[in-house]
Amino acid sequence: MQINVSMTLGVLIMHLNVEEKIKIIEDFKKSGVSASQFAPTRNVSVVSLRNWVKNYEKGGKEAIKMKYER
Repeated sequence: MQINVSMTLGVLIMHLNVEEKIKIIEDFKKSGVSASQFAPTRNVSVVSLRNWVKNYEKGGKEAIKMKYER
């Protein structure tokens, strides 16, 4: 797994690729736990996880690509 990391205003930001996001989404759906319980286990924010799931359910893989990946 390749993780791209950048610093913005002193905040560490991880950039996950589409495949990594899909894996996290699938694992979350199988887990049976809440987003607030699951997100910290993958070092992602609850808001990001919820957005990925919502976007993936609406538009599939293309919907969760980062702007520069489209």
